[in-house]
Amino acid sequence: MSTVLEFPDIFPGWDPKQSSRHAAPELVLLQSDWTRRELAGPGPITANILQFVLEIDSDTYLFKMHLSGAAGNIPESVFCTVAWGETAIGYLRKEEEFYQRELEPVLGVAVPSVFGAFHGLLEGDFARVFIFQDCGVPCKGLGGLTEKQRLQLFDAVLSIHECGVEHGHLLAAMNIFLNEDGSALKVIDFRKARKHVCKYKPLFATPLEGEWSLTSPEDTGCDEMTELRAWLLMLPEPPARTSAELKVSEDPLASSVQ
Repeated sequence: MSTVLEFPDIFPGWDPKQSSRHAAPELVLLQSDWTRRELAGPGPITANILQFVLEIDSDTYLFKMHLSGAAGNIPESVFCTVAWGETAIGYLRKEEEFYQRELEPVLGVAVPSVFGAFHGLLEGDFARVFIFQDCGVPCKGLGGLTEKQRLQLFDAVLSIHECGVEHGHLLAAMNIFLNEDGSALKVIDFRKARKHVCKYKPLFATPLEGEWSLTSPEDTGCDEMTELRAWLLMLPEPPARTSAELKVSEDPLASSVQ
């Protein structure tokens, strides 16, 4: 018997002013397609929507929610992508497949950990809910990233490429999330990603060295990595370091981590 996801009420975090839909969707019970061991439970898992995070597409939304009734050690707060309609569900299924296969080595590091997916009916249409790690808040713009965060982003994307995946629309700031103190960064939204054999060749010791105009995909071997590096080099000077970075720099025992 598959795990059931139960929504006892409508989505209280729904804000019609931030959405193209005028009414909150109402979900009752959704059957699981696949779940990680820590999410599966003997009875229904109750989902309570805490907050509307963003509109990914006209038929795809990201929410923060609380789960109760799961068998394992699930965080108190998780994210869920809700999609309805054949096209949106197709994109979401594709994203899930990348997480389950190619991106498995970087789950919880460069990309969020994943917990499971459920399907059912939403207002008479087929719907799908994909549950994954709460990653914090979407980046407001790449220009707001500190130097350390920019390097972290570059390394995260490179590790994703090494798994055989090209993101496809990486530079949308809403696809890059930061935790509360800015110390951890995650890349999300692989609905339009594609398999990729990366041949990236770094030309400098770090991606923030050199001039952005002096390199091309022909030089480095990868379009997406070259584009990302160019954007990082063209951005304004990085802002002051985050509170987490300052805390590390003030710790004499952490000098080796710098």
